[in-house]
Amino acid sequence: MNTAFGRKFSPYDIHDAVGEKDFCTRQAVVEWPEFMMHDAVSFANWPTLLALFPEFQLTVQLGTEVIASLNSIPLAAPPVSQLDDGGWDWALETGISGKRVERPANCLCGLQIGICREMQGKGLAGMMIALMKALAQKHGFSRLIIPVRPAGKALFPLISMEEYCRRKRPDGLPADPWLRAHVKCGAQMLFPCLSSMSISGSISEWKTWTGMDFPQSGKYCIPGALVPVEFFLENDKAEYIEPNYWIAYSLAEA
Repeated sequence: MNTAFGRKFSPYDIHDAVGEKDFCTRQAVVEWPEFMMHDAVSFANWPTLLALFPEFQLTVQLGTEVIASLNSIPLAAPPVSQLDDGGWDWALETGISGKRVERPANCLCGLQIGICREMQGKGLAGMMIALMKALAQKHGFSRLIIPVRPAGKALFPLISMEEYCRRKRPDGLPADPWLRAHVKCGAQMLFPCLSSMSISGSISEWKTWTGMDFPQSGKYCIPGALVPVEFFLENDKAEYIEPNYWIAYSLAEA
């Protein structure tokens, strides 16, 4: 279904998931690390997100090709100073449980922006952020919150999320590309959510997901992971607790 945003995002066509049974297969193909596809909360709730909130899931097409997509969820959130340390998982579970008990939402939470590899670096990040803000306003929300995954943090897995997100370029903008894009679009940087995603698996599963060997227990730096993954060989288990970073937009005057 075409979503009405006027001509603001021309020449792109914006579509939501209303009435779209194959929306998952039409979303932009983003090359996430394999282990990121095994967050238990996401696995259990993603189909429900699409079923309960189709109007908050968008794809962007150029001609017939899907080049980007976004996912979001309305929820009842506390003041921004009290946003939950559970970040992404918390937002997904809170939005779905709130919908089921008819708890009124007071903001939109962005879950994901995906841009196809061929279109990255072509200015689409700012447009997708603007689209998410417009979506929030379209549905009457004056606040947009996002637990951002600063992808550049994967290059610095041994420093804290707080320290990484404080890093600035000479022009004063954040060093991380996604945080920088958000700040340029008017976001307020808040604080880390240190338990935003939890991904557990057996040692064999982690070997399959990463192509690596883990000969002893301990913490391992894995490509694509923002912090080390902890392995417990005696329990045949490894766990990755991903930190993200809360940001917020005030849309009251937008």
